[in-house]
Amino acid sequence: AINKGTDLEIDAVTTTGGKNGIYAKNTGTGDLSITTTGTTTGTAKDGIFAKNDGTSLTINAADTEGGRNGIYATNRGSGALSITTTGKTTGGTGHGIYAYNAGSGGTSITVASTGSIETSADKGYGIFNKSSGTAAKLNEITVAGSITTAGKGAHGIYNLGDFNKTIIEGGGSILTKGNNTGGIFQAG
Repeated sequence: AINKGTDLEIDAVTTTGGKNGIYAKNTGTGDLSITTTGTTTGTAKDGIFAKNDGTSLTINAADTEGGRNGIYATNRGSGALSITTTGKTTGGTGHGIYAYNAGSGGTSITVASTGSIETSADKGYGIFNKSSGTAAKLNEITVAGSITTAGKGAHGIYNLGDFNKTIIEGGGSILTKGNNTGGIFQAG
């Protein structure tokens, strides 16, 4: 779906695509919102590909699997980026979740207690956050579920930016099985 108007909203149960499970690009002036309640599969590329040039980008996902990334989210708008996964997110040759926010509204990524992220590729991070926050609007990652990576150099969470906050709640876990990995890697 490509929108050039104002808002773009997608509500889906189960979707499968040869490239992306869901492809959403908003070049309009408003928000991009994606909600899935079933399984979203992108065989060759991303389970969910979302790019927003308007204001805010919000993704609420159940089970998501991509041949490259489970979820790929880029917000070049002026607002916030919010990603919540309540199911299993699986990355293929890339990451579980790739997130970049150029806006000033902050970034929030949540792995719910019912959620999990799994990757198998070398340098396939569970969450790769390239957003830069501010002192007023932090980039916040909350893990109440689990993150598991298996590849070499595949960190559980890789933060590349400033003003990041990571919260591992009771019951939350990060397991990295490959060589040269860390649970949380901060590069900013």
